[in-house]
Amino acid sequence: MQLEEHADLELVETGGKDNSLVLRNFLFVIFRNKWKVLLVFLLTSVTATLIVLSIETDIYESQAQILIKPGRENISWDESALAPNLVFAKEGGLNAEISILTSGYVLGRVIELVGQEAILPVLRDDLDSQEQRDQLAERLVLENLSVIPEKGKQQIVTISFKSHDPRIARDVLENLIDVYIDRHIDIHKAEAQPKFFRKQSDKFKSLLIEKEKQLRQYCDKQGIVSIEVQKEEGIARISGLEQNIEETDGLIISSQGRIAMLEKSLDERTEVTELSKVTGKSNPVADSLKQRLIDLKFREVELGNRYLDDSRILVELRSQISFVEAELLKEQETNTELTTGIDANYQAIQLELEQEQAKLQALLLNKQFLKKSLEKRKNNLKKLSNYEAVLLTLQREVDIAKEEYSQYRKSYQQSMISVALDSSRISNVLILQPASLPAFPIESKKKRNLAMGLLLGLVGSVGIAYIREYLDDTIKTVENVEKQLGLPVLTSINYKK
Repeated sequence: MQLEEHADLELVETGGKDNSLVLRNFLFVIFRNKWKVLLVFLLTSVTATLIVLSIETDIYESQAQILIKPGRENISWDESALAPNLVFAKEGGLNAEISILTSGYVLGRVIELVGQEAILPVLRDDLDSQEQRDQLAERLVLENLSVIPEKGKQQIVTISFKSHDPRIARDVLENLIDVYIDRHIDIHKAEAQPKFFRKQSDKFKSLLIEKEKQLRQYCDKQGIVSIEVQKEEGIARISGLEQNIEETDGLIISSQGRIAMLEKSLDERTEVTELSKVTGKSNPVADSLKQRLIDLKFREVELGNRYLDDSRILVELRSQISFVEAELLKEQETNTELTTGIDANYQAIQLELEQEQAKLQALLLNKQFLKKSLEKRKNNLKKLSNYEAVLLTLQREVDIAKEEYSQYRKSYQQSMISVALDSSRISNVLILQPASLPAFPIESKKKRNLAMGLLLGLVGSVGIAYIREYLDDTIKTVENVEKQLGLPVLTSINYKK
């Protein structure tokens, strides 16, 4: 214990004072134990070399690239839907494809094709069942498998596999891609068969024909050629009739005012008017009566000479004379001749009034006719509106049936194409670069492990030398003598000399 403390003290002092002394002591220890250091170094290096050569092998990596394009495999066929659904969407869809690529089914098929002995060249004794060996082989394949999407090119995937044998690495990768493509086609093949879509297509074709027939029958029954055109024409005619009624009302008011004015003019006039008047004209009646009176008087004188005064003839004659005289007294000596006739202005106004009244009557009848026509047009427009609601319903049913028929027909054609492609094993997965056969290992553990073995031998041999030096308590140097005995050394003599 005492020697150990002095040794520690010596090292500390030496390290603090002179670095060359430390190096000299280090080399002194190595040189004094050189055979032991050499022996330990050789044994460690040879052992590490033998272990590396017998166990460690080089690692080879085979690489391939595939292109996964969105295509028919990425369309989901659902029998409850009228059209296929696109399910492939960039990163999410690519992750799904990578999951398929690294699935247990695909890896299991690859192990079957390549052979389990190629994956597990050395069988472990603790693996009792085939299932355990399969799980171990699958785990080893998954550990050595790398699937990386290209940055910026999300549809391109780089696949690599590492193995101690370059041919095994290539075979595993080739079979992996082949099995993946087959699995990809099986998973994404059309679920709905063409028979279903053909049946639905025929069904909706019959429905479309029936709906179109109902629409034609309804149009023929109601006399509908084009509901929009007929509505526009009806609205235009209603607008025209309303405008005509307004114009007729204006004409009626104007005619009524003119009739009132003409009637007032007639009231201020008489129908008969004086045409001419002649005064001082002899009265032919009076002249005739005078001549008659003279004749009667002459006859009275002639009969008075022949008959008595009371004779009947004279009495009658004198009675006639008295009557003529009385009548003559009634007559004037001269007459005023007055000529009258119908007033031409009155007659013209009367004619104009009758014409205006006839015109007013015609306007009233025309207004009544226009109102009836307007009411009829409005009723027809209402009927067209009611027809339009039914027509829209029928047309909508036709459009729906047409769309469903078109979609099912298109789906039927697509399903036929999909089935044909499935049967031909055509996929949208393209192999950009097939699995390569690596010529050189990507990493060599032999060199690394040999270097580590040499380093371990060197460190171990130096360590052994220092341990032995530490456990040796004999005095070997002049410094040890001076430190341990406290006496100066006058000289030293080599033991061999």
